[in-house]
Amino acid sequence: MNAGRVRVGISRCLLGDPVRYDGGHKLNRHLAEVLARSVEWVPVCPEVEAGLGTPREPMRLSGTSSQPRLVTIATERDLTMPVNDFSSRKVEELRALGLSGYVFKARSPSCGVEKVPLYDRHGKARPIGVGLFARRFRRRFPLIPVTDESRLANPGSRKHFLALVFGYHRWQALVSGGVTRRAIARFHEAESALLKTRSRPHFLMLSRLVSRASRYRPGELAARYAKTFMEALAVPPLTTKQAHALHRARNLRIRKARPQ
Repeated sequence: MNAGRVRVGISRCLLGDPVRYDGGHKLNRHLAEVLARSVEWVPVCPEVEAGLGTPREPMRLSGTSSQPRLVTIATERDLTMPVNDFSSRKVEELRALGLSGYVFKARSPSCGVEKVPLYDRHGKARPIGVGLFARRFRRRFPLIPVTDESRLANPGSRKHFLALVFGYHRWQALVSGGVTRRAIARFHEAESALLKTRSRPHFLMLSRLVSRASRYRPGELAARYAKTFMEALAVPPLTTKQAHALHRARNLRIRKARPQ
């Protein structure tokens, strides 16, 4: 993996590349100019890179959520196979780059991570689809944090996503040096303060896992730890109001537990 800058995949149109079906782009200046100072973008456009060209006939998802098809709107040409074939090749190329996150184009039939319009055989759309490339990426890299530009419009969501990205990057740095039980224990000790503020139940699960490390082979221990670690980071941080309420509730329980 890249030991320096944090590499994050991104839909090329969000950086201003003219790769949209109409030859346009969806430049997001905050991503292209502000977040670019913190991460190294790895741009991808599955439709162009699969050979569909620019401009091209607009497409949409059709079929079922378990077996979506990518179909052109006017001519009903089925382009599922070339995009799926490209996606399978591309995710393996990306594996070698050690991505720590990915920002997809919202509601794109190739890149949307959620709420992509999915049309049934009657032409009725429901927002339940996932873009073909995003679908393949998430199956191949279930732990890598993903989002889209619509979610990142909120400052709190941007901060939360970056916390996930940098947390996963720290984990990548650990496993790139070789997985040992001792290394995982040191990692857990270093991350404990953060984990306690995110999710105490997850922190306790991870602490229990580390205390029983001898029961697992290092590879299995790492897989179990990584899954729970990323689940813990995915828990949204408490707001100030929530933190104060939790603190008051704990103090109340302590007072009630004291002998009278």
